[in-house]
Amino acid sequence: MVGSLYSGISGIRTHQFGLDSTSNNIANINTVGYRANLPEFKSLFSRSMDYVNANSPIRNDYNYGSTIGSNAINTNDGTYVSSDGTFNVAITGRSWFVVGLNKEGQFDINNPLAQPNQRNYFTRDGSFSLDGEGYLVNSSGYYMYGINLGKIQDNVITGTNNFAQDYVDLGGSVLQPLRIPKDLQYQPTLTTDVHISVNLNRTQNPKGIGILKDDEGNFSEEKFLNQDLNALMDGSGKLLDAKNYKDIKFVLTNEEGEEQEFNFVYGEDFRTIGELANLIKNTTGFDFGLRFDANGNPIDCSMRLVNNTGESYKVEISGKLADKLGMKTLGKNLQTPNDSINTTQFNIPTYESNTEIFNADGEKFILKNQFILVEQGDYSVEPPVSERWEIVSGIYDITGTTMISDAPVRSEISFNADNTPNVVPFNVPFAGGTIAVDLSQSQEGRMTSNYAYADSEVKGVVQDGCASGIVSDYTITEDGIIMVHFTNGKLEPIGRFGLAAFINDQGLSKIGGNLFSMNVRVINGETNFVSGPPLLAWDDTGNANLKYAQILSQMLETSNVDAGTALTDLIVYQRGYQMAAKAITTSDQLMQEAIQLKRS
Repeated sequence: MVGSLYSGISGIRTHQFGLDSTSNNIANINTVGYRANLPEFKSLFSRSMDYVNANSPIRNDYNYGSTIGSNAINTNDGTYVSSDGTFNVAITGRSWFVVGLNKEGQFDINNPLAQPNQRNYFTRDGSFSLDGEGYLVNSSGYYMYGINLGKIQDNVITGTNNFAQDYVDLGGSVLQPLRIPKDLQYQPTLTTDVHISVNLNRTQNPKGIGILKDDEGNFSEEKFLNQDLNALMDGSGKLLDAKNYKDIKFVLTNEEGEEQEFNFVYGEDFRTIGELANLIKNTTGFDFGLRFDANGNPIDCSMRLVNNTGESYKVEISGKLADKLGMKTLGKNLQTPNDSINTTQFNIPTYESNTEIFNADGEKFILKNQFILVEQGDYSVEPPVSERWEIVSGIYDITGTTMISDAPVRSEISFNADNTPNVVPFNVPFAGGTIAVDLSQSQEGRMTSNYAYADSEVKGVVQDGCASGIVSDYTITEDGIIMVHFTNGKLEPIGRFGLAAFINDQGLSKIGGNLFSMNVRVINGETNFVSGPPLLAWDDTGNANLKYAQILSQMLETSNVDAGTALTDLIVYQRGYQMAAKAITTSDQLMQEAIQLKRS
């Protein structure tokens, strides 16, 4: 009977503990990030009863009572609900947020015993916000410990434009409180490096020949005369296509009726305007050139064929190229210099890119690159002729109309048969220094091309300068990286949420406030953690990816208490408690009867 009383009493105590633990779970069913407890029982001790039948193959051991076996942590994820808090986050998977009481403290995941008095803790409660000083704290005021990239000094962030290096730096193990000032500003950055990729369509954007200028801004007749005839357009903006429409035939008849015939073929006898003009002069004696005003600028964009020989000629001009040039005539008398045959208005394929750049004070300027077709390619001949464009680069004011460069920078780009470019990076003087300009490709890998089936356009621009800016928004990635958006269009990572994982989450100790701590034990003179040492939760090889979990931005993890299971457990523990109590009362009644028997 004593055994039954003891078993009943221990049964009441263990079921009372089960009721207490389950009631606490139910009380925290709406606590953010709460981890439910799972009470478990075990028998107290046992007694061998070999005296019952020592030869029996069946064990006749007898257990006395029950006691608390454990109050394990439920490590299942809770449910996730949306939250409006900018810095509210939730974890899915095997990790914990790291928090601490000391805003000057730190926690080294790879060396957790280095700061034994720091009082750092772990939680699944991701309800973080900024305090009055701009530190990220949870609802209890504990500082969120994470990786701080150290870009913020005196409420100003200096951008790096180097995400690859940022991701390397985000892979460290030393966690510190993270501060984001309310008035965080982006420091203006001087432009020193520009990468631009464009497509240049040789059939678009015709401009008059007046676009061919020297460094002083005056029309350059030399450039015009060196212009490939096949790279010119007619007055309607269509390419002359001298490669296919290549022949010009002159028939000159003097006053005595004597005829002279001259045949010129593009690609064989001439290629440039100057070569054609010299060929006509040397064979016919006629002048073929432009007319200029008093300032040395062409009166129009056409050329004139003029008879300056002193003799009168009847001129017939035929051939496909002559027709394209607008010079075709069946017979025209050229007697004096005032008599002439005019060509079509010449145009040149061009394109212009305008890129915003910045000085050290954040003032905006325009880097203008003007592309002018010099020679249209012909890859069917030996050696192949590459398509070539002249590049005229200069710095202009924000309106793009007034050049502030002392002189334009001239360079050239050519294209291979597969449309890949050949261009040497060059420097453009700016703000007491230079800007390195690379027109071969933008940094995202888009290469400059000369596709005639696509419009001339800027395909990609990357430049390292910017104006000043203030914070416009925040983004938290699934890897817990905090990205700050600025009004100047810049995006910069400033740090990440600190996470730690453990081999044995059950080895963590609850300390209240929805916090857990590592349980340290000294065994045989060695200090060990019951949970195992904390594990770095992200990849430390340069890409900063989380290994054991993901972060959900503007979400919160609710308690992982299952209401149905908890209510069922309450009923089971209640019944167990009642039955244990019944065992006590029954044993007590039998003991009373036994006492009465002895008295009687």
